[in-house]
Amino acid sequence: MLFNYLCEEFKTKYKIDVRSNARASLRLRIQCEKTKKVLSSNPECPFAVECLMNDVDVKTHLTRDLFEQLAEPLFARCLAPAQAALAESGLTADDISGVEIVGGASRLPALCKALEGFFGKTLRRTLNAAESVARGCALQGAMLSPTFHVTRRFEVEDRSCYPIAFMWRASEDGDSDERTSALVFQKGNPILSTKVLTFFRTGVFSLTAEVEDKGLLSHPADALFASYEVGPLPAPKAGGKTKFKVKATLNLHGVLTVESAQAIEEEAAEGEAGGDAGDAAMEDAAGAAAPKAEADGVAPMETAAPKKVIKTDVPVTARTSSIPPAVLTKLTEREFEMALADRVMEETKERKNALEAYVLAMRSRLADALAPYAGEALKASFGEALSKAEDWLYDEGEDESKGVYIAKMEELKAVGDPIEERVKEASAREPAAAALRASAEAVHSQSKQPHYAHIAADQLDSVRKEAAAALEWLAEKEAQQAALAKSDPPAFLAKECEKKASALERFVRPIFATPKPVVVTPEPMAEDGPAAPKAEDLD
Repeated sequence: MLFNYLCEEFKTKYKIDVRSNARASLRLRIQCEKTKKVLSSNPECPFAVECLMNDVDVKTHLTRDLFEQLAEPLFARCLAPAQAALAESGLTADDISGVEIVGGASRLPALCKALEGFFGKTLRRTLNAAESVARGCALQGAMLSPTFHVTRRFEVEDRSCYPIAFMWRASEDGDSDERTSALVFQKGNPILSTKVLTFFRTGVFSLTAEVEDKGLLSHPADALFASYEVGPLPAPKAGGKTKFKVKATLNLHGVLTVESAQAIEEEAAEGEAGGDAGDAAMEDAAGAAAPKAEADGVAPMETAAPKKVIKTDVPVTARTSSIPPAVLTKLTEREFEMALADRVMEETKERKNALEAYVLAMRSRLADALAPYAGEALKASFGEALSKAEDWLYDEGEDESKGVYIAKMEELKAVGDPIEERVKEASAREPAAAALRASAEAVHSQSKQPHYAHIAADQLDSVRKEAAAALEWLAEKEAQQAALAKSDPPAFLAKECEKKASALERFVRPIFATPKPVVVTPEPMAEDGPAAPKAEDLD
């Protein structure tokens, strides 16, 4: 509404046709949206757009009074849903104890004034206008969920938004196309609800469900819910027509389903005559106490003697829906494609954010902690590459594919990773070298302890040579490293020291684990001859 008004004003005032230029139209609509929100809380608002079209700057001055005057037909339309709600509920404005207003349009003073005049009450704003639906859905979901427990129970009753009728052919012969219908679920019917329809037929029976009042739909062609085929039906023993019942349900989600069908055969008591019933009757699944709706004549209720009832399940097949199968298949495929596109979009966004974070973080570190390990030339070239990557991200690379962001990240990491590796090695190399040196010296010292004197001399010599070789390698590498700058590739890595220490340990462990030889002392042997005299025998 504001857009149309301003288009006419600028056409007269500045001689430009905004509607003829798509970009100018979009910019004007965006500014109109902002102005509408400003006028909701302020009595007046300046309006200006630079270079709207043909290098023309436009400006004007809008007031809330002008805005409400232009929007008066729209505000009048907003009362229709409130009037319809009262009419359908059977209440009057005096029966309403309070009116809560929510939603984005609740910020429009003119709309609030119109609603207050209609209900004759001051509107309440105890709920967050933008979160009320989400909060209500969360509360209803918690009440329905078996997992969550709602301490305070709320009585919330869902009702059907549309009247649903079932239709079928009035005659079983193929000569007549006359159809019979019965309103099964009225508008405002409680959910969850089940209805049982009773029919008398001889062959396969077709049943169609659709919205009775097509005027309630935005697209009347979508009135058809589904069509069902019931049968084949078992032939009754006494001939005539088969009595069967169809159970239709509006489930917890408000979705219509035809759950089942059963053929009913009643064996009458002796002396009781059975009559031919009408075409259909309907009742609530709760029982006989529910009111019945008749169509084409319903068998009258009679007080009868007890009967034996035999129930047989009858197959029910959903033949069609409001969406043809081919279209439904295409829509399902399109849904999967959209889900895949969403996942790709999320992954692309993650790669883009990762690239941006790397560029910003690396540029900051390059000027601080990484500077000694990069060198002046590399620091300058890499800094320039990071700046170009940032400019590209905010210009040409604003909307690129995931692969492009990955390639850009790998290109930068090919330069940045070696710098970070040198920083990491600088802190890890010295402790690793100290550990290798301590291990080699410990091995050399152990080889001279008396505890290992039982080990062969050549083996102990090999242990000392291995430890000396490790120390010699370490001294050589440390000398080479001392001659290098921090920005040069390291002469040796911390993991090489760890590997040397591990190899030395594997070499010496079996040698030091050599067991000592067991010395067997022979027992003294007794000589033949007279036993030696005892001390007491010498007296």
